[in-house]
Amino acid sequence: CLPQEQREELLDKLERVCRRCYLSLYEIRQEMLDSPITTWMEKGPDPSAQKGAPLPEPMLLFCGVSSSLLGKALQVMQQEQIPRIPHKAVLTEHNRQWTPRQLYGELSREDQAVRGKG
Repeated sequence: CLPQEQREELLDKLERVCRRCYLSLYEIRQEMLDSPITTWMEKGPDPSAQKGAPLPEPMLLFCGVSSSLLGKALQVMQQEQIPRIPHKAVLTEHNRQWTPRQLYGELSREDQAVRGKG
């Protein structure tokens, strides 16, 4: 979704945020976008999965993070001057069976509704 140089810069900044907050960062590869989140979290990526189209924009999915740690991570993201990433979610019982692509679509609809575009 981003040019390689921008993608690497964003990942570097996110890694700094994670180190400061004692979080782990995992990049969701393109072939994982159409598999349920819970499946590849529990079993790893499906080696037979096909690469679909990349997501149009970056998305962050926070897993197993308390609300206070989430708040700290978002604050550190601002301090690190990470550009706005409107597609952010916390893994829940409701969305864990979704694919990352489905989650991205839901976040897009919510963002459009909040901005009065939906």
